[in-house]
Amino acid sequence: MLSDLLEFHAPGPDIKFRVQLLAQDNPDVVAQVLNQLPLNSVLGHVVISGVAIWMPTKIVHRGKTNMVKRSPGAVYLYAPGQTICLTYGAITESALVNKFGQVLESDLPQLAKLGEYVWEQTVSEPRKISLTLRSGGSPKCLQSRNSKDTGARGSGRSTFDRTSVAFGAGRDPENPLGHHR
Repeated sequence: MLSDLLEFHAPGPDIKFRVQLLAQDNPDVVAQVLNQLPLNSVLGHVVISGVAIWMPTKIVHRGKTNMVKRSPGAVYLYAPGQTICLTYGAITESALVNKFGQVLESDLPQLAKLGEYVWEQTVSEPRKISLTLRSGGSPKCLQSRNSKDTGARGSGRSTFDRTSVAFGAGRDPENPLGHHR
């Protein structure tokens, strides 16, 4: 018999917490989540709907739902974005969510700790993200300028080369990306 608990573990900050599955309330989503295990993903943090973290999945849900109000500790599937979301504090949006689990009361502080960690890593002081675009075989590298270089080396230095896009002083407002005309 499968356990009615899931364990979430973020190895980077080494934070763990448990979630009670709501199999009777939302059997379709619980079954889909269990079919994805073990599930490895990344974490993001919402910026509009309150204090919650999310993780992308490969779940495509078209079945029954358990639409309820958000609450701290709620674990729900956001089907349009194929994400599992976990609310850990204040809610600023009234939309109902497809809840399939609840973080154990005793583990809520661990969820909050992870949420704060994800906020720091992704929103408060986001890490640099690079993107390479190719056209005609000539690479153009776009790099985020709103953060420090805190990659694996953690140097704290910004690293922009001549192919980087840097918004601000010296940019043509008619051509901010520096496209050739």
